[in-house]
Amino acid sequence: MSDHGNLSAWLFESARSDGDDQRPVLHQGERAMTYAELVDSVARLASALKDIGMTRGERVAVVMRDTI
Repeated sequence: MSDHGNLSAWLFESARSDGDDQRPVLHQGERAMTYAELVDSVARLASALKDIGMTRGERVAVVMRDTI
């Protein structure tokens, strides 16, 4: 991974360069998540953080279940 400064930029670039945003990128058992779904999830999280006043450069800890 090159240094893009943040996860969302890397995901958007990876999805765009791959050319197939419907290709599964994460797998957990029988479940899979496509690039498009992953990019959408990251964009929604980024938007929610921005809505509560987070700004570029602030650090965020994300704690969640071990699942897609």
